[in-house]
Amino acid sequence: METVIELMSPQPICVTFDTPLHACAVKMRRHHLRHLPMTNGDGRVIGVVRDLDVFRRGVLAGSSGELWMPFHDADIDLEAGDVAEQPRVVVRPEDDLAGTLRAKLSTSQDYAVVVDEDGHPMGMLTEHDALRMAQALDGPAAPWLSEDPEGISADEQVADAWERMIVQGRRHLLILDKGRLAGVISLRDLSVGMGAFGREAPVGQIWRGERVHTLRPGQTCGEAAAIMVAERVGCLPLTDEAGFPTAILTRTDLIRALVEHLDRNDGVL
Repeated sequence: METVIELMSPQPICVTFDTPLHACAVKMRRHHLRHLPMTNGDGRVIGVVRDLDVFRRGVLAGSSGELWMPFHDADIDLEAGDVAEQPRVVVRPEDDLAGTLRAKLSTSQDYAVVVDEDGHPMGMLTEHDALRMAQALDGPAAPWLSEDPEGISADEQVADAWERMIVQGRRHLLILDKGRLAGVISLRDLSVGMGAFGREAPVGQIWRGERVHTLRPGQTCGEAAAIMVAERVGCLPLTDEAGFPTAILTRTDLIRALVEHLDRNDGVL
């Protein structure tokens, strides 16, 4: 049986209740993190600060990329404790991996916190961690595709795209040119772009024509997961022969495939 310790990212970077929000943003940017466990005076986990909760309130800008610019003056003094959420999946390192991933999928949270017997943080189990294991899956990716991928035009303002992502709980939007796939923009791309170019800049100014990674017909879940891990992307659109997107494969889709495999094989990959 696969256990949590085999997949988790150990020694997480943590914050405390009174860590300034701008310091949380800097830690996330420097270390490419989406989650920061929040601990109390005894070192026990009491919450988690997500990048969504940080960057919906401001962006990092300046020549060093570490100047905090809140969208509203009232948010300038916010601290980690003002935005942290209560983690719904808190596990031990010896817990069953499949059960932990299944529990995570049943919530709106994309992580699990791993603690010792006293509640001190030992690691985080994230979607990226699960993708590393999903690279071993040899089943087809097609059955796990999500339909109706959401798209925007390159002329749309960054602030409007940002708001759509936040409201809908999305981390990626497809960029469309007359209905055809032109690119993919992530929530992190938008947060960086707003700091550099402003909220009214067009999405195309931030995207700047980066290569689009897509899913090819017939690819396996493992092949798709390998692309996501190597390229650090969170989704792979599928297009028809004319370039129109027809579906999309996300990290969450692949984690569902991984859980289904573990369930069918007594928790073994």
